[in-house]
Amino acid sequence: MNPLGTKVLISVGVTGALGGAGYGIHALTSSPDTSDTSDTLSNFFKKDSTIKLVSQDDGSEAAWTKAHDAYLLEKDEVGLSITDKTINNGTDIKDWCASALTKTIRSTSDLLYRQAKKWCTEFKTISEQIGSTKTREEDLATLDGKHGALDEKIKQALKQITDVSGNNQNGAKLKKWCDNNLKRSYSDVQEYYYKHIVSNCYK
Repeated sequence: MNPLGTKVLISVGVTGALGGAGYGIHALTSSPDTSDTSDTLSNFFKKDSTIKLVSQDDGSEAAWTKAHDAYLLEKDEVGLSITDKTINNGTDIKDWCASALTKTIRSTSDLLYRQAKKWCTEFKTISEQIGSTKTREEDLATLDGKHGALDEKIKQALKQITDVSGNNQNGAKLKKWCDNNLKRSYSDVQEYYYKHIVSNCYK
């Protein structure tokens, strides 16, 4: 064999040996691929001790009705509307949650996780948060007198309320607005409503 051919063979051999050694080191030192975090939605919730799911047992109807009331008010605002099932009452949300909890997701950023965390877990309403610390204003004349100072967003909402009659109609509309929005969840996202409910619906 000529000298040039010998040099080429030696070069290839050395390169192959080094490459093989490099692969061996990589194989020994690399960790297994653990990027797949798929699990059932139910198990994701079990990992977070701060979350408590609404019970599926009989006797939980009030909690599911509360979830449905908040759902009607908030679903479009928070972008978590349930689109794969018609929601007409608390039982519909209960059934949707039971099905959703068996499904597999990859992370807490999945839409299904965010939907279920919002609609399938226990929460406190604005009404429950305020509790008995304040007294509701029930006098329609007094409520009517607050109309001029209301935030424009609330005034626009009152225009959509038409089933009132008699005197102090703006007061009657404001009372209905208060009754309805007290069903919202108490959260940072609903701070606007909490603030205006406290200032306009209570003495």
